[in-house]
Amino acid sequence: MTCDLIIGNGAGVALATEVVPAPSHYQRPDPTTTMLGLPKPHAVGIIIHSGSSTIFGVPYETHLENWIQTLSEKPLGRLGSYAKSFRSHLEDVISANVSDIEVMRDFIWSWHDWLCKVRSDLEHDGALSTEGVAEFFEARAERFVNGERITSEELSKKVYTHLGRGSRKNLLEKRSEPGQPGSGRTSIEGTIEEVFGGHLDDRARRAIQTWAYRWLGYWHPSPNRCQITYVGYGRRDLVPGCDADKIEGYAFAKVYFRPRWVVSASSSGDGGGSFLFETIGRDPDVLRFISGLAGSPHSESEGSPSSKDFDAGVPDASFPLESERADLARLQPSIAGMSRSTLGLTATRLVGLSRMAEDFRGASALPGSRIIGGLVTRAEGFRFLDDMNAVVST
Repeated sequence: MTCDLIIGNGAGVALATEVVPAPSHYQRPDPTTTMLGLPKPHAVGIIIHSGSSTIFGVPYETHLENWIQTLSEKPLGRLGSYAKSFRSHLEDVISANVSDIEVMRDFIWSWHDWLCKVRSDLEHDGALSTEGVAEFFEARAERFVNGERITSEELSKKVYTHLGRGSRKNLLEKRSEPGQPGSGRTSIEGTIEEVFGGHLDDRARRAIQTWAYRWLGYWHPSPNRCQITYVGYGRRDLVPGCDADKIEGYAFAKVYFRPRWVVSASSSGDGGGSFLFETIGRDPDVLRFISGLAGSPHSESEGSPSSKDFDAGVPDASFPLESERADLARLQPSIAGMSRSTLGLTATRLVGLSRMAEDFRGASALPGSRIIGGLVTRAEGFRFLDDMNAVVST
């Protein structure tokens, strides 16, 4: 897994990543990472950090490049406006080029794959039984009852209106041939029966259906997830910032996404300038190094959520923890005083440090990957940096 880093102050903001070429197949186990820059007069760099490189067969990078061509010559007011503009563009393009039946088929197949992952995990744990299925989904439904998860009733109703068994709007069900292989995979309930049918009694069926209704109003099951981080300035922004969206997928004429975080450079606390430091992806080695500079012992960083947490929607460990925030605070004056060139060098070298740590642990380098950096300033906009661009061989 790659590490991306954003570091800035009043002079500008640098971003660095280990860029991984997109594969030709649908999905890969390692995230695909790309960096783009908007042309002047816009002052924005973009990091694409995706579990899947495409949405409906088209790379996110291509969608972003096409969107950039539609921007006016006047910068948008705020950095967050760029994220909103791209989502709107994506909705328009997909709705104009992808049929409703294709969108619904993508949704239901993704739902089928998601349930198969749950089934496989239960089987691995020796819990694939009527009682085990009931207990598993009762516990996950309870998260919505106690407020740990907040579902959208409106979205749940929309999912079941278009994909519920016997719904008048269910195009998949209308076009399927009863009795044909996979014909049960035309509705939410039919897919549940296909995947878990041999392990469902009344209690288990009620538990999984209760969970499904709430969960599908909370999380889009599509594998087309992609985090897009916008870094730089809007027209009215005084200091640099970063705005990250995690796009889940597209359905019902809408792009579903989760705002990850919106951060602007803040005061270093001693009147010495502003400070911005954020990480994405695999960052424990970077944070361990930062803690060492600050003179603090560093505990093992929390890992990403378990793949067994099938309620999903849990933020992965992309943020420094509270103790690490305290370590960063001690280095704020140093970062606030860095020149633009030093910001760029620091960002690329810290990502290189993460890559080197992986190498020493024996992790395989991603073929064709290379570390690149970019720098964004209000006056000069975005430009790529030349440092640390050695290509990793296969």
